[in-house]
Amino acid sequence: MAIDPVTKILPSLHLGNRKTVDALALTHDLKLRLKSDCIHPFTTDGLRGYFYAITAHFGHWFRTKRARTDHWQVSDDLLYGQLVKHRKSRKSGFAIMRMLWGTRKDLNALLKLHGFSPLIQTAFIERVNLTIRRGVAHLMRKTPPIPMPLPSGLKLQPPGSWQVGESSPPIPTPRSSGLS
Repeated sequence: MAIDPVTKILPSLHLGNRKTVDALALTHDLKLRLKSDCIHPFTTDGLRGYFYAITAHFGHWFRTKRARTDHWQVSDDLLYGQLVKHRKSRKSGFAIMRMLWGTRKDLNALLKLHGFSPLIQTAFIERVNLTIRRGVAHLMRKTPPIPMPLPSGLKLQPPGSWQVGESSPPIPTPRSSGLS
């Protein structure tokens, strides 16, 4: 899930595991929704897959003189920091803030410009995740856990097809119906 901390807009959402493939899918969707020249600063948690996803989507191809192939160059405007939380026995131990692309000075200046603390925080996204989880839990309580009884004359077959009554006529095939 991506969130803009200033406007609180969720420009992209991806449901999946915490794997590099899912980070790539989320970043790809986010990149498609942003303007082509727009590069926002990124702050994430400690998943390494985000680094590969973000640097793969924000940059350009170039070819040096006398080179046979193109090379990928990450944009100079990209600012990317991570907050890595270390836990001991399910309790928060300590956190490390690290810059993976750009300088901490530039990221701090940009965060202060928008009225945020210069510390990398994941509180916005954690709060949104909690809100969604609580909303889904409420919907799960409202959903009946026992399936509704089927209308009379219908029964569910193992492959998932509905039939009327106890037995239904065979489905005509080209051979049985005389069609050739």
